Amino acid sequence: MYIVKSGAIEVHDGDTVFETVLPGGLLGEMAIVDGEPRSAGARAKDQSEVIAIDQKRFLGMVERTPYFAIRIMRVLTRRLRHTNALVAAR
Repeated sequence: MYIVKSGAIEVHDGDTVFETVLPGGLLGEMAIVDGEPRSAGARAKDQSEVIAIDQKRFLGMVERTPYFAIRIMRVLTRRLRHTNALVAAR
């Protein structure tokens, strides 16, 4: 998982951009939660810096900081609702 420190990261599948993640935002949270391969790619839109969070650090943060776990759930929920809206619009 990554936290965007600066810049902008596009989450994409080919030419389709699902989201642009800005500083303070997260990406790769699905893969760290369920251990499955990533479901989308990521590319820097601008010069960017990210902070890598490995499984051990992620679990420690969830354990020590309940708000962090809630933040992850909110990101997952927001992205799921966004995807549902896109599918419903088709």
